[in-house]
Amino acid sequence: MKKNYALMILLALFMGMNVSAVDLVGVYKLGGLTDETTAALGRISPDAMFRIMPGDEAADYYMTGVAGYGCKWAVAYDESAGTLTVTDPSEYGQTGQFGMLLYFTFISSFSADATSLTFTVADGVLTIKDDIVITDVNAEEVVGTYTQGLTLTKQNITAPAAADLAGDYTFTGTQLDMMGSPSPVEYSMSVSQTEGNTLSINGFMGVDRISATYLPEVAMITITMQERDGATVLQMLGDIYFILSDDGAWTLTTPAMAELSGGDAVSLMDGTAVKGGSSAVRELPTGEEAVSVYGSNGFVYVVSDAPVAVQIYNAAGVQVYGSAAVSAPISLNKGYYLVRVAGNRKAVPVIL
Repeated sequence: MKKNYALMILLALFMGMNVSAVDLVGVYKLGGLTDETTAALGRISPDAMFRIMPGDEAADYYMTGVAGYGCKWAVAYDESAGTLTVTDPSEYGQTGQFGMLLYFTFISSFSADATSLTFTVADGVLTIKDDIVITDVNAEEVVGTYTQGLTLTKQNITAPAAADLAGDYTFTGTQLDMMGSPSPVEYSMSVSQTEGNTLSINGFMGVDRISATYLPEVAMITITMQERDGATVLQMLGDIYFILSDDGAWTLTTPAMAELSGGDAVSLMDGTAVKGGSSAVRELPTGEEAVSVYGSNGFVYVVSDAPVAVQIYNAAGVQVYGSAAVSAPISLNKGYYLVRVAGNRKAVPVIL
């Protein structure tokens, strides 16, 4: 009897460990890439990160970052089946004949068939169960495909403490006017920690005392719809998301809208907030090769002894430039970019 009792305790402990060991919250990067599957990604950056966030009463978890775009999908984890599945794509986006809308501006929208968004889970690694085809709705063309069998592997990230996020920032981005025409915008914003992982943001889109939640597990800052002194920060396709970069910059990954007192509306397509109140030229050595990358006056400079292969991605993870031999400055719009130089493992962030 004692022997059986001990066995039952061990079994219970094992089952308990099995349940508690499944912690899916975190940042994930694509794995299992081959030449063929990389080519199938098309315009989707292989470095575009998926993020799985803590859920609430409506979902086990939330997922964002498919194809590098902001979204918020309720997903459920079925331990017995070992699957993670989108359960309600309509709650935090739009659905229709194109499926789930991943990202929207007045210029373009992207979609994926939500029924394909199922992942098998084993030892913390997510495997894409069926092909996920990302489509540019306006252009009626495929942007790229996550092919069946690709994996998502959880990354070890070191996120700053909430108190370290306090300070003054310069936000540069693209703003839309009432007619939907884009134009560059720059303004100051300040951040303070109010309690725990709750932040107070002043100046973002001209609104003061916006409450934001910091999620260190996924290096993200979220803003939900709220009232502040007659100004409303509206949700647009779900929550407003900032993703923290390794250098501490905040990159806006979802469109954002603020309806100010008097009926004026401010809309942002994208943007990056840099701590220190300055968006001055930054030069960052890449490390493995004798190459330096920096941005100045609307140009990205790649300085090397000989022409090098370069790929540049915008804040959404979409490739905006590529060349096998760069020897001249590259003209780009204002914004946040990741510059990848052949022969170097890490991409270099540049703000114009």
